[in-house]
Amino acid sequence: AIPIICSRLIRAISEYMQLSMMRYIEPEKTVWEHLCNCYVFATNNQIADTMLNVYPRQTQQVSPHHEFLRALMLYIASPATLAPDQISTCSRIAGLLAASFDFKESATVDCTHSIDLNKPAAPKRVNDRVQATSSTRFFGATKAVAKVESILELQTQAIARKEQRGQNEFTPSGKLTLLKHLQLYWGKRQPGRIQDRHDTISTLEVVHGLQAISERVMRIEQDSLVNLPADGVSTEKVSPHIKLSSGEIAAVQEIWIVFDVSENGVGGIIPKATGAWVKIGDLCAMKLEDSQLWWVGMVRRLKTSQDGDTQVGIEILSKKPLAVWLRIPNQNIGNGFEWEAGIETTMRKSKPAILLPD
Repeated sequence: AIPIICSRLIRAISEYMQLSMMRYIEPEKTVWEHLCNCYVFATNNQIADTMLNVYPRQTQQVSPHHEFLRALMLYIASPATLAPDQISTCSRIAGLLAASFDFKESATVDCTHSIDLNKPAAPKRVNDRVQATSSTRFFGATKAVAKVESILELQTQAIARKEQRGQNEFTPSGKLTLLKHLQLYWGKRQPGRIQDRHDTISTLEVVHGLQAISERVMRIEQDSLVNLPADGVSTEKVSPHIKLSSGEIAAVQEIWIVFDVSENGVGGIIPKATGAWVKIGDLCAMKLEDSQLWWVGMVRRLKTSQDGDTQVGIEILSKKPLAVWLRIPNQNIGNGFEWEAGIETTMRKSKPAILLPD
């Protein structure tokens, strides 16, 4: 009974961490203490590797060691850059591949992170500054990457065969996105901060949605091409052809706080009264304080602070975006390369789009 209770405790702590991560809340130090203490107890009582069915009707046998590794691997998979449903799926994948993860007393080439069982805290990347002690454990998922790549290949083939997906599952492209994410963050060369960030305190005007972005970035009018200004500053004139569709409401412009800026990114805080629409992968237009240029970016990272404010990381996709209309070619003439003319046909056959030329 003790191995089962121990495994259930570690799983409960792991699931609590998962729920916190799904709300983009960093697990507290006390959570890491409970997790490590349970694992140390299992190790001292020589039950850490005991394989068993933790719950009735459970087909896969696990151990306290596997449940402990599941929590560690979910954390190093950068959940702050994933959507909540992706975080949940990542935890399940980590559970399935736990037997392929490395967990050793000394550092090896396959170990990318470390944790101190006697001084519980969030795992750290292995580098020359890590001071190992007898309670330090090194772990990594690089050996599991090969299995992730195998699953990725199977999913790619499934998409090629146009297999139907089940209800309440990821779309085929969504599966590929998550698998490629794990392939990257569980590998030996994990992405890190490359560009220098400059601390600042200013404001950021933000809008989201295609309509709102189109109204603010530089535009090419549909009825005539215009000479684009060299400085890329949008004129005040709004295209008469870019209008709200039925039932569509223009997005409200919000004011966020910026605390650092890099060449291709912006870090800031979303005030509590704003940003209800924000989720990982959302497209937005933004304008820094004292700037006339609207950039287009994508929400890449979220983190909820202790006081309830949400920290956001935005990747700048383009500093010279263009709002345009794309016309569909006439499929009834020749081979479909001739373009229909006439304003009525143009309006009926056009779709608004945002180009990211840079």
